[in-house]
Amino acid sequence: MAPDPLAAEWRQVCRAVRKEILRTLIETKGLRDLQESLTKTGRHILVLRHLFAPPISQDQLKLIVKSYPKGAEKSSTRLSKQAADDFAAAFAARRDKSLTAWLSTNANPNRRQVKKLLDTLTPMISSQIFNTVRRNRLSDEQEKAVVALLEAKDWVRSPSTTVNNTADLPPQHFMRKTRCKTRTATKEVDIACGVNPSLIMAMECKVSNDATNSVKRVSDVMDKTKAWNDQWGGFIQTAALLQGVVAYKDVARLLDSDVLVFWSHDLQPLADWLDARA
Repeated sequence: MAPDPLAAEWRQVCRAVRKEILRTLIETKGLRDLQESLTKTGRHILVLRHLFAPPISQDQLKLIVKSYPKGAEKSSTRLSKQAADDFAAAFAARRDKSLTAWLSTNANPNRRQVKKLLDTLTPMISSQIFNTVRRNRLSDEQEKAVVALLEAKDWVRSPSTTVNNTADLPPQHFMRKTRCKTRTATKEVDIACGVNPSLIMAMECKVSNDATNSVKRVSDVMDKTKAWNDQWGGFIQTAALLQGVVAYKDVARLLDSDVLVFWSHDLQPLADWLDARA
């Protein structure tokens, strides 16, 4: 995407985040009534965990507040009374007192304090959301490029259903956003390809914003690879289509685990691999 559209998208994200911060302040009565608000919706968790000192991730929040349901923030699911009480207690103990100074006197925030909060949190949260949205968009473009390649080879797109064995995905058929069986549970795969009667390729499309982010992206592939190999053995081949900034050590991790590595800017090696095994 060109610089001007990216800048416009960034401003749009910032505006949305500012509104969300203000909504959190209003619906929690200036952060003074977290319990009641959180038993109605979990959407305020995004703003609230960035008011911890230091700000924390959802995974870190789960470690601090054992009763917190991790999916509540994304799905806006309301918390149980116990989880809301536990979160409020953790917030009171760990909140950034400089950004939430009014709580020390049980008052409402004044304009200067609200401005300080907006100026501090807006770029912090916006950066994370912007990078996530951009990564998801690029990942979607990756998948569409693979689908276009397969369809150009006259492969057939099948309805997405759980793949329990190789018979569920005949040769030269593929599914987008489906699930493959493992010993414990099914795991989602971006694109599953029926390569031949005895082999399925499970392709994960991963976009990384930086070398640090690539650790998480690759670790996700590694986790799925182990689960699929334990269930399928030699009947499945995991592949990773990568884009962006990926640390060399993370590419090496994939290769050491016999994961095929392809790059979005050059899909010809993927086409050649499929042709050689079809």
